[in-house]
Amino acid sequence: MKIIAVLLLLASCICCTGEVSQENIINKANRLMQEHPDSALVILNQVDTTRIRSNRQRAEYALSYVVALDKNHIDTTNTSLLDPAMKYYRVRGSSENRMKVHYYLGCIQSNAGDYTSAFASYNTAWREALNTDNSLAKGMISAAIGIVYNNNYIAEEELYYFKEAYNWFSEYGDSLYIDNALYLLAKAYHNNHLFTKADSLYSKVNRNSRFASSALLGRATNTLKGPGPNPEKALEFFNKAQEMGAQLSLDEWYQYVYALYLTGNRESADNVMKLLEKVDKDDDLSSLWWKYSIALNNTDYEKALTFLQKFSELNNSVVHKQLQQSLYKIDKDQYLIEAELSQQAKDRSKTVLAIVSLVALLLLSLASLFYFRMKSSVQQRSAMLEQQVSEAQRMTELVMLNAAEEKRTTEDKLLSLRASFAAMYQAQFSKIGQLYEKELGLSLLFDKAKQDYADQVRDILSEIGDRPEQQKQFEARIDRDMDNIMKKMRADFPGFSDESFRLLSYFVVGFHASTIASIMCMDSGAVRTRKSRLKKQILSADSPNHQLYEALL
Repeated sequence: MKIIAVLLLLASCICCTGEVSQENIINKANRLMQEHPDSALVILNQVDTTRIRSNRQRAEYALSYVVALDKNHIDTTNTSLLDPAMKYYRVRGSSENRMKVHYYLGCIQSNAGDYTSAFASYNTAWREALNTDNSLAKGMISAAIGIVYNNNYIAEEELYYFKEAYNWFSEYGDSLYIDNALYLLAKAYHNNHLFTKADSLYSKVNRNSRFASSALLGRATNTLKGPGPNPEKALEFFNKAQEMGAQLSLDEWYQYVYALYLTGNRESADNVMKLLEKVDKDDDLSSLWWKYSIALNNTDYEKALTFLQKFSELNNSVVHKQLQQSLYKIDKDQYLIEAELSQQAKDRSKTVLAIVSLVALLLLSLASLFYFRMKSSVQQRSAMLEQQVSEAQRMTELVMLNAAEEKRTTEDKLLSLRASFAAMYQAQFSKIGQLYEKELGLSLLFDKAKQDYADQVRDILSEIGDRPEQQKQFEARIDRDMDNIMKKMRADFPGFSDESFRLLSYFVVGFHASTIASIMCMDSGAVRTRKSRLKKQILSADSPNHQLYEALL
C-alpha cells in the first residue's frame, strides 16, 4: 500500500510540473506578443496542448494563439480555435478577457466574410470594453466596426466609427495607431464624397509611418475622383508610393492608366493597359468604373457602355445578396444571444432579471440597427443605380449627337450611327427592363427605396409602347437624328398600317427580331417574315428616298 501511495504522489507531482511548465511557456509568449509577435507565435507552436489539463490554461492558450496569428497577419476563418476561451470566459474571468475573446472572434468571422456575425461579436466586445480603461482596445473595436460598415457600403456609419477610433487612439497616444486611424478616417471621408477633408487627413499621415505609402495611394484616388481631377498630381502620388515600395492593386493600376490618358501620355497608357488585360480575369465594382472612365475618355462608347452595364449588374447583385443574407443572420444572432443568456441565467441566478432585460434590449437594438443599416445601404445602392441610369441617358444623347453630325458625310458613317443608336436602345431598354423586373421581385422589406427605383426605370421604359402617343414620340426621336426617315416613309407609303410603321421604326433603330417579338407579343419568325415583305415593298418602289431606305433597312 505504501508503494502504491508513493507512486500516486509521484504521478501527481509530474502532472503538476507539466502544467506549470506549459503555463510558463504561455506567459513568456504573452510577454513578447506586443513587441515580437513572430517570436511569440513560434513559442506557442511549441506548446504540447495534450499536456494542458485545466480549462483556465486551455482558455489562455487558445486566446493567446489567436492573438499571435492576428498580430502576424495570418488570417484564419476557424472560429473553433477560440472555443475553449469562449466556454471558459463566458462565466469566468474579467471584462478584459471577455472583451478580447469576442473581439478576436469578430476578426475571424470578418475574415470569413460573415460581417453580420462579426458585427454582433464586436458589439459584445464593446460592452465589455466599457467596463475597462483600455483606450487602445476601444480604438481597435471601433476601427473593426468601421471596417464592417465599409465592407457593406454604409459610408455614414463607417465615418462615425473611424472618428471614434481616431479619438481613442489619440487618447492612447501611440503614433502608429494614430496614423492607422488617420488613413482609415481619410478613406471614410472619401467614401462620403468629402474629398477636400479626405486629402487633408491623408497628408497628415507620418511620412515615416508604414501607412505612408497607402496614404499616398489614397490621395491619388482622391485626386482623380474628386471635383476637378488633377491627373498630374495623381501620377506624382502613385510614383512616390511605388518608390516607397507600395504594390499597386489592379484597381489602382487602372486609375494610373486613366491618369496617363488624361495627361496625354497615350503610349505609356496603352502599354500598361495591354499588360493589365492579360492579368485581369475578374471584374469588381471599382475596377469596372475606372475601365468605363478610360473607355469614355478614349471616346470608345461601345466599350464604355459594356463596362457600365457590367457595373450596373454587379452593383445590383451586391444589393440583392445583402438583402437575402441580412434577415437570416439577424435571426441567427438572436438565437445565439438567447442561448448565451440561458446559460448565464443558470450560472447567475441572482441576476437573472437584469440579464433578461439587458438581452431583450440588445435584441431589439440589433434588429432595429440592422433594419435601418440595411435600409440605408439599399437607399445608397438605389442612388447609385439612378446615377447609372442618368449616365446611360447622357451617353445616349452623346452618341445620338455624334451620329447627327456624321450622318451627312458617307453611307458608312450613317450605318455606324445606326449601330451605335441600336446598341444604346437595346442596352438601355432591354437591360433596364430586366433589372426592373428583378428588383420588384425582391422582398417587400424596403418598399420606399424600391418604389423610387421602379419609378426611375418606368420613366425610361415608357418611351416604347403600343399607344399612339408613345409611337409618335418614338418616331419623332428617330426622325430628329435619322434624316426624318419615318416621316418620309409615311408620306411615300400612306397605305401601310400603323402596326407596319411601328415595326419599321423598330427595324430602323436596329432592334433584334427577338426583342421586337417580345415588345409586340409576336413570334420571332413572324417578325422576320414581316420585315422581309416590308423591305421588299419599300425598295421596289420608285421613291426619291430609295438610298436612305436601303441604308437603314
